[in-house]
Amino acid sequence: MGSRAAPPHNAHIDVGISAPSLAWISVTLFVVAVFFIVAGILLIAIPMGRVARERTVGSPTAIC
Repeated sequence: MGSRAAPPHNAHIDVGISAPSLAWISVTLFVVAVFFIVAGILLIAIPMGRVARERTVGSPTAIC
């Protein structure tokens, strides 16, 4: 019995997607990310500024 080899097969496949709202989604996510970054900075900076001010104004260890 002889083996019979099948000829090679070629296939060309194209896959695509249509996402017209992708630009709006990316802009929205960018704006939300910027908002959270600014909010995080403020939530850290404001209390630290108050603590620093309280330590310099009413510090019990300050030498007068």
